[in-house]
Amino acid sequence: MNTTHRIIFTVIALTLSFSAFTQNAYDKNGKQHGKWERYDNQGHLQYKGQFYHGVPRDTFYYYYPNQSIKSIAIHNNKGKTYATTYYENGNIASIGKFVNKQKDSTWNYYNEEGKLILKESYQKDKKNGASQTFNPDNGQLVVEIIYQNDHKNGITTTYYDDGTLYSKTTYKNDSLQGLAEWQYPDGTIFTRGNYANNLKHGNWIEFNTKGQPQILATYEKGKVTTKYVYLTIDHNLKRIEEKDIAYFYTNQEQTYMVKFDKTTTKIDETLPQLQHLCTNDDFVRASENIYASFKAIRNAKPLNQNAIELFLSPKPAFRVIAKDQYNKLIRGYISTLAPKLEEE
Repeated sequence: MNTTHRIIFTVIALTLSFSAFTQNAYDKNGKQHGKWERYDNQGHLQYKGQFYHGVPRDTFYYYYPNQSIKSIAIHNNKGKTYATTYYENGNIASIGKFVNKQKDSTWNYYNEEGKLILKESYQKDKKNGASQTFNPDNGQLVVEIIYQNDHKNGITTTYYDDGTLYSKTTYKNDSLQGLAEWQYPDGTIFTRGNYANNLKHGNWIEFNTKGQPQILATYEKGKVTTKYVYLTIDHNLKRIEEKDIAYFYTNQEQTYMVKFDKTTTKIDETLPQLQHLCTNDDFVRASENIYASFKAIRNAKPLNQNAIELFLSPKPAFRVIAKDQYNKLIRGYISTLAPKLEEE
């Protein structure tokens, strides 16, 4: 080996030795210091960056096993870190800031296609301010929740796909409290009521698209105490207490209401409309032409495998035969009411 080759070899050796000595080093207090790289058991680079006496400094890169970038963290000497995370396809997953290793200020989150789906505000690692969820297809706001110290406090709003308001509810320390409203796309209210400690309380009203009341229910700690339905009688809305209604029936396209006091009244609503007004918990579509309260069903007699005759009170002037899909419904409901109903 000539002199020139010996010099080159020595320089290379010294360079490699110095590099090995200065990377993944510790200071005299045992803290990471200088350039660091970490590898997994398969030899894949997991991260690389630089420490200053145990404190990350400048830019750190983190990697997926396929060596695509998983995240980039930029550290300054004032405890702030600006972080960006990535999906394996290279699109950004989130962007935000840490202060003293705690989330701070605004954080944005994206789906794998790079569309914004969530924006949150933090102070000292706790949600504070608005948390907004977006529709990735059109960028419209879907939900906005107001937080204070990681708890829901304030008005939560939800929106239709086109960005028009759908609902407003109020939270206090994660509990539903006070006024709540839902509305149709044109802004007309369709439900309004109040909460107390997460439970419906007081009067709750449902409206139709014309703004006319349809249902008025009074709640006591989440349980219905009284319920009224609004029916069109002689072209005027009349409020009827649901417990007074025995059944509805149709006759030549006219709908009638029969009450337990045996009075019969013509109404303008159809049976499908009444299925919304009178809840399925208390009423059942007993046949093509009958919608009845359970309290009005006094007995039932199987006629064959596909039909059941129902006996109602007040007694109608016609036979009530439940067939096909109504037969299946009635059998299911009757099984829950036995032994109150005894088949003849």
